[in-house]
Amino acid sequence: MSLIKKKVVSRFHDKYILTDTVLGEGAQGKVFVAKRRRDYKQVAAKFIRDKPPYIRKLRKGEFVPDEIYFLDKVKNIDGCLKMLDYYVEKDGCWIVTEYDETSMTLREYIEDYGGLDESSAAYVFTQIVSAFLQMEDAGIAYKDLKCDNVLVDEFFTVTIIDFGSVTELDDLNYFYSDGYIPPEVEDELLNYMFGAVTSWSLGVILGSILIGGEPFEFGLRSRKVKKLIVRRMKKLRCSKLAWDLVSKCLELNCDERPEIREIIYGHPWLGSDTSMSFNS
Repeated sequence: MSLIKKKVVSRFHDKYILTDTVLGEGAQGKVFVAKRRRDYKQVAAKFIRDKPPYIRKLRKGEFVPDEIYFLDKVKNIDGCLKMLDYYVEKDGCWIVTEYDETSMTLREYIEDYGGLDESSAAYVFTQIVSAFLQMEDAGIAYKDLKCDNVLVDEFFTVTIIDFGSVTELDDLNYFYSDGYIPPEVEDELLNYMFGAVTSWSLGVILGSILIGGEPFEFGLRSRKVKKLIVRRMKKLRCSKLAWDLVSKCLELNCDERPEIREIIYGHPWLGSDTSMSFNS
């Protein structure tokens, strides 16, 4: 007998109408645009095939899959995707979340418009780091930070999506995508820390939105990713402070990388005049 208790049985389609628009597809299922029947409000609906193997207990005593559990935990954290409802059914589960049709992923933005100016980049980056700091303080480890998993709307408001690989902070399993993996994980060292790994991924994110491209598209390993980002930042005459922050996040020695709290509260670029370039 399954430990997952059904919240409702086959009620998703009673409340929502699926459209043909697919927002994304992964190994476990798809994300669709749907409409709520009572008011035709657009939402995102993620269907996870089969019952996920991991289950956790919500505060109200109900056992649910990991992704639902962690979406519930981040519901009050600014910058994290907001879950509106969920349905655990016989052949899988539906997760209903907010949806803004004006939003696009950072990857899509870079592909369509190129890099951000430093003021906009700092605004976006601060929101990402703030959300990660709040998740860390709540004991949550988001382990797949990449441009594909960060949405920005027309006002550059950030929403972090895809909580399928989120775990408790003390879980040492990692799920990072190629291009965002630091040297110590590539080298399969045993004593790397979540904070240092996240700082590296944040550095790749910041470098990517400043240079207007994702260097891992060329199949580069971590050390060459850093070299390419720094070289392009110099060519684009990014400010010295921006270069300093990216370089510190992409420090090859994981013990010397800044913690998430140090990034948002301790680095002068996140509140500086960014006019001083490399060539000034």
